[in-house]
Amino acid sequence: SWQKQGRVYQLIGAGLFMGLAALCRPVFLLFFPFAAAYVWWRASPELKLRSSLTVCAVSIATILPWTIRNAMVFHGFVPISTGFGMHFWRGNNDVAMGDADDRHLAPLNALWEQRAEILLTDAQREQAIAQMEAFVKTLDEVNEVSRDRQLGAEGLRWTRAHPGKFLALAGRRFRTLYSAFSKLKGNLDMANERNTLTAAFGFYPVLALGIVGMILAACRYKASLLLHAVIASNLAAYLPMTACTRFRLPIDGYWIVFAAFAAVAAWDRLARPDRENLPAQP
Repeated sequence: SWQKQGRVYQLIGAGLFMGLAALCRPVFLLFFPFAAAYVWWRASPELKLRSSLTVCAVSIATILPWTIRNAMVFHGFVPISTGFGMHFWRGNNDVAMGDADDRHLAPLNALWEQRAEILLTDAQREQAIAQMEAFVKTLDEVNEVSRDRQLGAEGLRWTRAHPGKFLALAGRRFRTLYSAFSKLKGNLDMANERNTLTAAFGFYPVLALGIVGMILAACRYKASLLLHAVIASNLAAYLPMTACTRFRLPIDGYWIVFAAFAAVAAWDRLARPDRENLPAQP
């Protein structure tokens, strides 16, 4: 609507809903730069800066009351919620595998020890246990914000020491995020063969059509790049951390939009010869 009419209130409305989306799902914060860049690109030259600042300012103002609340409760800067550092460490450590179970890891917990037995040699395991025990002693068990930042710093240290492994894990997380059905730790009845097959037959055709639709939409409609940006920002959020099918579900609607566009485009192309023989319409 803003692209057609150029009203300021439309940007304000967009910023408000972006802020509400981020409050519901903090990873949506990564969409903000995409939205600001898109508004800059599509605005008239004299309004580029003002339009971009408007949508960003309203988004931040929507989040600000919760950020102030966090500062009062945790005595630190937490825009929406903690958890980034914890999930970043879970996805980047000596026993991370890039699968859905990574999100259940904790320093020296049962899953960590089980994987250390399988993935590491005796020497590597002894070294990893010693490093983890030393790290656990430094963890702040009381302050949630401090603990989250310490875990994030440890994950960053490991990533810098193992850049190749980080890239390999990111590739596995991509596969995990876009699998039709990831492993479940609890409620194993949900992971029966019927459900996994239903998920596969329901998702993979949509994904294949969606990829075609993304290409067609990018070529035909510049406005569709906003939908591309939602998918890209979601992917950018989870590739460095942990992933499972559930984390992708909020954006499946966008894949359905692109898949529907591809299906309609194919139908129009197939029906075109018949339409050419019809009498002209007023």
